[in-house]
Amino acid sequence: MTDLFLSYASQDIERVKPLVAALEKCGWGVWWDRELVAGPSYEDRIEEALDAARCVVVVWSSHSIKSQWVRTEAHEGLDRELLVPLLIDDVKPPLAYRTAQTARMIDWPDQAGQLETVIDGITELLGKPASVDPPL
Repeated sequence: MTDLFLSYASQDIERVKPLVAALEKCGWGVWWDRELVAGPSYEDRIEEALDAARCVVVVWSSHSIKSQWVRTEAHEGLDRELLVPLLIDDVKPPLAYRTAQTARMIDWPDQAGQLETVIDGITELLGKPASVDPPL
């Protein structure tokens, strides 16, 4: 079982890589689409990973708010009450997802403390991460 399923727009990959590294440094296993391999149906792999995830972290950006894939993955997290959303751009999440408290990480990693909110939200769902040295 995967700890975290990370949903984001592929245009944001360079901005998401440090987040993945930070979450993994905390001790959580993160599944994101960089783990897809040639051959098997990516739809099936994404669905399997999403079903196995204990938490769905959605990265809202100017790109992802337009992505049907991200919206679908976010809906799964919301429906299963496993959603931890965050903003990397100053945008409004799609209407259906505005009921969830959303972490503002627009200035991260330059602004200290922004990752704490995300870690706290994940910890509330999963318990403390394995690492004792969170990258705040």
